[in-house]
Amino acid sequence: MRTFALISLGLMLLFGAPVPEALAELTVHPRLDLREEYNDNIFLEAADEEDDFITIVTPGVALAWKARHLTLDIDYALKFIDYLDHSEEDETRLSDVQRLLAELELFPGRDFTLSLRDELTRVVVDERRPVVEENTLVNKSNLNRFQANPQYRFHPGRKVSTTLGYLYELLSYQAPEGDDAENHTGTIDLGYEYSRRLQLTLGYADWFHNAKRTEDFNKKDLVAGFSYRVGPRFTLEGAGGATWIDFEERSENNPSAIWRGSAVYQRSEALLMELGYADNYFVSANLGLVKNREAYGRIAYSSKVISEFRIFAREGIYQTIEREDRAAGGTVSAEIPFGQRFYFGLRGHYTYYRFFPEEEDVQRYGGLGSLGYRWQQWLALSLGYSWTENNSDFALNDYRNNIAFIEGQLRF
Repeated sequence: MRTFALISLGLMLLFGAPVPEALAELTVHPRLDLREEYNDNIFLEAADEEDDFITIVTPGVALAWKARHLTLDIDYALKFIDYLDHSEEDETRLSDVQRLLAELELFPGRDFTLSLRDELTRVVVDERRPVVEENTLVNKSNLNRFQANPQYRFHPGRKVSTTLGYLYELLSYQAPEGDDAENHTGTIDLGYEYSRRLQLTLGYADWFHNAKRTEDFNKKDLVAGFSYRVGPRFTLEGAGGATWIDFEERSENNPSAIWRGSAVYQRSEALLMELGYADNYFVSANLGLVKNREAYGRIAYSSKVISEFRIFAREGIYQTIEREDRAAGGTVSAEIPFGQRFYFGLRGHYTYYRFFPEEEDVQRYGGLGSLGYRWQQWLALSLGYSWTENNSDFALNDYRNNIAFIEGQLRF
């Protein structure tokens, strides 16, 4: 209902506006994606693997409209999935096939703005369980995330800005193990432009989290930060402070430190390098609040060859159960053109996990290779193969998945 309410509101405003204004900035782009694949282990089992041929048909449309008092962007698609031998797993119901990203902003660029965002997507439920990016059947759930965010900005001084905000968020998972939740967050942010190169910030946030399955809590953050341009190509950013978490069924409420920092070096228009670290909290899909620490490095190159290399190490400590997940690894991707219309696509990933208290060691790795063809802006074809393997101390958690596919995309 929230999805269609947002779309209806946008279209009502669109077609209720004067015709010249409504049509001046309106763009509509239909599309159709077709994919046929062979999957040798659709349930990601350690033994007795079951294979199948899978047909995926995804019609969609992207709509963008800009007017004086609002901007509207809607990307809506229906992803139909048909299994040749496992028809009970077919996805044809509207609740299964919808994909959406809808964003509406009222009064953009003004002191008062109202942003609405509605997203229907498929997400991973639990990182410990079997996961393959191209497999939409196992350990995945549709998630509807709706957000409403009014903000008011004012400038008490020439270099000082103040923003008052409120964020309402509603999370609805289709899978029963997903933890539906309602969030209310009030924020106050102060900004000070010390110089053209240095900006300082001070922020306070008060977050109330009401969950269906896990423990409710109230989280308060007080954080100071900065952004400093060392030179035309080098930027440093950082923030740090304290958080207080008050769980509904616990008496303790001790503060803990939260902080983040990053260094970004734009060597040229084509080459970017970044290092970063963050120590904060997030809410998992099924097991409540998690304290997460992560360090990462990234190199991205975009010229004739488009490539990215990323390494990371992270630790997640769950706050509602006795569980800790550690991971370290990297990803690499590249798109290498040859001729005017053909290209090779390559992707690889490796992650070493250590899970506590079970003390399980897991190596998860794989890759993808594809041969692609593009004709102008409206036709793309590709033929490829992907492979994922999970090796665990516990043999029952091992699995291997191979997928061969051919797909086409039409853009209008």
